[in-house]
Amino acid sequence: MSSTDWSTFNNKTSNTGTVTSIATTGPITGGTITSTGTIAITQSSASADGFLSSTDWSTFNSKTSNTGTVTSVATSGGLTGGTITSSGTISIADDGVTTAKIDDDAVTTAKIADDGVTQAKMANNSVGTNQLISDSVTSAKIGDEEVGTDQLANDSVTAAKLADTSVSAGSYTNTNLTVDAQGRITAASNGSGGGGGTISGSGTSGKVAKFTGSTSIGSGDITFGTNTITLGDPTSSSTATLFVDTQNRRVGYRTINPTSAFEVVGTINTQGLNANEQQFFVDKDNPYILANAYGSGEFFGMTGSENQPKYTYAAGSGGKFVEHERVETIKIEQNGFYNWFDDGLVLIPAQGPNTLIVVKDIIVWKSAGTNPNMGAVYFGFCEQASPTSDCQMFGTNHTFDFWGKINSAIVTKTGTWLWQAQRTYDSPGFEGSDVSSRLNRPFLMRNGSSGQVTSGTFNAPWYVQVTYQNINYLAGLQNNVDRTITTSPGTGSGSRTS
Repeated sequence: MSSTDWSTFNNKTSNTGTVTSIATTGPITGGTITSTGTIAITQSSASADGFLSSTDWSTFNSKTSNTGTVTSVATSGGLTGGTITSSGTISIADDGVTTAKIDDDAVTTAKIADDGVTQAKMANNSVGTNQLISDSVTSAKIGDEEVGTDQLANDSVTAAKLADTSVSAGSYTNTNLTVDAQGRITAASNGSGGGGGTISGSGTSGKVAKFTGSTSIGSGDITFGTNTITLGDPTSSSTATLFVDTQNRRVGYRTINPTSAFEVVGTINTQGLNANEQQFFVDKDNPYILANAYGSGEFFGMTGSENQPKYTYAAGSGGKFVEHERVETIKIEQNGFYNWFDDGLVLIPAQGPNTLIVVKDIIVWKSAGTNPNMGAVYFGFCEQASPTSDCQMFGTNHTFDFWGKINSAIVTKTGTWLWQAQRTYDSPGFEGSDVSSRLNRPFLMRNGSSGQVTSGTFNAPWYVQVTYQNINYLAGLQNNVDRTITTSPGTGSGSRTS
């Protein structure tokens, strides 16, 4: 020991003290000791520290000192680069990193290089919600168009995985929005306009509401009733414009009581009228009425090729549509030939008070077959009050007003025959007769007493066609004047000015 060290030790303090407590920690055991005790150390094992026994020392000392050389390294399980027999590089294979290879929340922003995430590095459906830490994948980490639908598992992109935008969450009124090319809302603010304010008002039950002001409503002009719809006052025909009866399928214009499918009260002004596919047609560009072609079909509610109205018509003063002539065809067969002398056969019934039948033409056709012989046949009117019976045909006091006659030679002819006559004047010898007795009288067929047939078989029908004009002398003459002459002859009365 050097003199210096001796001096150092010799100068140490001579103070002494007493140990009152000794504690121990593993592998030292025996503490805490406050007066006397024994301190020891445990033997080491695979799970505890301690002293090394001679047996363990011999085991460790006997370990082999042999060394060797790696001759081949293969790769699998997402790694590529093997088999390596001398030198080489092992790396992660494309699609090698799957969900199972990544710990939850293991992929952070720091672990991803910019543009390092490409489709080639991700297996389909490999990126799920559990593999992404919130806000960990930023735009800088993903190459352009690298993440496609195949790379995203269903429902993997949640709200927590989307980066916040500059738009504040909340509700907006009359919102003004800014949307980018990806469909994201990048700006939002409250706007103005779009609100209509408060609308108030009341009305009558059953009526359609209408605006009575900019912010008020009231009862409109349309009323819904039980199976009815009315435009205008539903209580009066004088104030209602349009009425619809949905139960009876009727429509009334200016009436609330339509009796047909469509009823109009008032004048109709139209550019064209087409009734049932031109069966009755008015052409707006031509001054005429076109009726359906004569023949079979439906006209005026009648069907078939017979019994159709056969009228000729004319336009009266001011373009009024007036009836001109009628054409009626009558078929006579079997018992229709009986008792022509006693009763007469009515061809055209009486047309009513103040009405005169003016016969223009008669055609009779007898079809094939045989009939009992009868005498000549006469056409005319009975002038007496009883229009058919006791109507004397001959003598100075005869009351039968002759129009025409079919001679017995024609009537008794065998086979078919056709007779026609056109008379515009009274029978010879009676041209000056007053025919006012023909008013409201029927037009008859008769024969003489010797030619009357009261029985027998008639198998050859007659077809009689009568062309006549039906004139009411009040409506057709007195009240339907086209011109009035008030000057004497030679002063221009012969000229037509209207």
